Amino acid sequence: MKAFDNEGLLQKWIEDQLAANDGSLFSLIDDAGALSSKFSVKALDSKILDSYSKCLENLHSLCVLSKDENISLDLKVSLKPDLLCYSHENQSFTFIELKALPNATREAGTELSAYSAALKSYIPFLSDGDINNVIISQDWPTLLTHCIYHDIIWNNKIILCLEPISTPVGIRLRCVDPSVISKGDDFHKFSDKHFSGYQICLYDKQLQTDHSHISEMWKFENLMKCGMAAMASRGEQLNSSGFAILWKDHYELSLAPYSVTLVNVAAMHSLERFYHTEGKLPGKIGDRLGEILKEAALCSGYGPSLGYIEDAGKEFFTQFSDPSIEGFVDWGGQKWMMEDRAELMCFFSWGVIRNLYFDFLLEKIKTDANDIACDSPALGMEFIKSLIDDKYEFIPFWERSDDDVQSNEDSEG
Repeated sequence: MKAFDNEGLLQKWIEDQLAANDGSLFSLIDDAGALSSKFSVKALDSKILDSYSKCLENLHSLCVLSKDENISLDLKVSLKPDLLCYSHENQSFTFIELKALPNATREAGTELSAYSAALKSYIPFLSDGDINNVIISQDWPTLLTHCIYHDIIWNNKIILCLEPISTPVGIRLRCVDPSVISKGDDFHKFSDKHFSGYQICLYDKQLQTDHSHISEMWKFENLMKCGMAAMASRGEQLNSSGFAILWKDHYELSLAPYSVTLVNVAAMHSLERFYHTEGKLPGKIGDRLGEILKEAALCSGYGPSLGYIEDAGKEFFTQFSDPSIEGFVDWGGQKWMMEDRAELMCFFSWGVIRNLYFDFLLEKIKTDANDIACDSPALGMEFIKSLIDDKYEFIPFWERSDDDVQSNEDSEG
């Protein structure tokens, strides 16, 4: 039996409880202080649990700023969070979004992003880490949990999912099991083909015209690393996820003494995960997108963002070389090109890959107790290898099968 028949009753209950408990939403949550002992989570759910824990820390002494009121500075736009609160103790903001009916839950995920953008229009330098998002719902359909999962895992948003329950002492709140949010979607599993990119060859300007010239590009290795750091920074700005490896090329005929292997998580290739569970891309848009990709029979996996990341590095690389992009292949192909000729110089990463990399480094330190360099290419390669599941059966869904070709010929005939 549902605790509330409509959102109005749920909102009134939350408002009354906050007023009666000095703004402490934390005190209304049954399992707020025992998350780790209650939920035995797998690796893929640990980040969800971490998001819960961070949000719970900021749910004391909340002052209500708005109740279902428009917070947009643009009066033509209506953005009305159910509750917007401020904590003077830690100077953070909390959006509370309430969903009492199943058909109302589908919008909650996208609403939170819009609310955060509106709040930042008042406070431009406000970090996502200073914004807490609480969703209280009686139902958790796939569309809602998918949005929440994406925002926590890929956008690093701090979100807490709660549900109202009836207890002998009255209505209380409890945390939603992280496995309900993830629904078994293991974003840690990658194949080589989930990473796509290319090689940035740093050609020696003098060596191109005089093959007898002895390259002195080694003098610019620090500048190369600046370019690497700039690409990682641009990747973070674009909310992208990937990595780059700087290496010295020992192939005797190469006119590019150094190269950068630039790789992103291939967004379009990640669509193949649906084929393992659904057998196709979901929804009408998925049907059409699948058709378009099969018509092209080609899917590199990455979009313009990889070029924008490259641009940030080229501003440095062009100071001492003629950079040229070559070798448009997935990570498997990139590794093959580096074999037997590459002296690895440094490793940089960004986005979720960077987060996972530092988790990897921390475990390394705990195990080996050694001083390590965070840009170590050897550790970077070991980390990437740990991400790759050699047994993962990647489905090239954009490739046309014989049935697809026959169907197309029949429709044209």
